[in-house]
Amino acid sequence: MVDPSPQRSWLDALAPALDLVTGLGILQLALFPLALPVIALVAVLAVPLALAALAAGLLVAALALPARLLARRLRPRARGRPAAAAGYAPGEGSCVS
Repeated sequence: MVDPSPQRSWLDALAPALDLVTGLGILQLALFPLALPVIALVAVLAVPLALAALAAGLLVAALALPARLLARRLRPRARGRPAAAAGYAPGEGSCVS
């Protein structure tokens, strides 16, 4: 009995991949001279955005710092531990032995 499907060699199977690699190489060679100007333009355009982000961060910090300091002042000094549990006798001012 004869096999109806012809045998393909490994070179026939690899041909589309080689064509793709060749095309991408040609495209890269054509676009390479544009790479440096594009990088320079992106860097120049990123500077104002970075300055805007820095200004916004400083504004948020300037607004958050007073609120945080005020919250710290209004918070009670003893953080959940009563004086007796901390080892001090109430009203005496010395440690309990």
